[in-house]
Amino acid sequence: MSAVASTLDCRGPFVIGGLGGSATRVYAALLQHAGLHMGGYLNPARDNLFVTLLLKRRYELLEDRRLALRALGLLEKKLARGGRMTLAEHAMLWRVARDVSLRGHSYQGHGRGWWAWQAALRVARSRPPQLEGSRGWGFKEPNTHVFLEALAERFEGLRFMYVVRHGLDMAFSGNVAQLHAW
Repeated sequence: MSAVASTLDCRGPFVIGGLGGSATRVYAALLQHAGLHMGGYLNPARDNLFVTLLLKRRYELLEDRRLALRALGLLEKKLARGGRMTLAEHAMLWRVARDVSLRGHSYQGHGRGWWAWQAALRVARSRPPQLEGSRGWGFKEPNTHVFLEALAERFEGLRFMYVVRHGLDMAFSGNVAQLHAW
């Protein structure tokens, strides 16, 4: 565990990505146990729901690097630095909430409706993170590999773990969510 702990001591975030169903939640739990702050708004799979709201299936972020970097800046502010949101950040957050409430954050439309508004309100009201005593900060959201270039550009010292499950396990698991999503 000391080798893992020394890996966590870094300037940037530790981000876990991978295909859904590849055991990313296991690694998130291990890193939390080792002292990494993964955020306070997590689902049972330990996905950071603010990351889900802000980034998942947000294809316009792939086309507009400046927008992606602003979204990642807001993410850092809410997960690591603290500070008041600017008017532009509020506008971006509420636009995302509107879009996700109408379309959802998955190809199946999960996240449509009030969830997105409740998530945005929770993020807007969140207090500065309490990182004292933690080894650093990070988040887990399986789809973050899609934004890896922007993550690397935004966060000096980024640590990224991509979890891969054996292809045959995935092929025979009946989990076709990633096939439909991407």
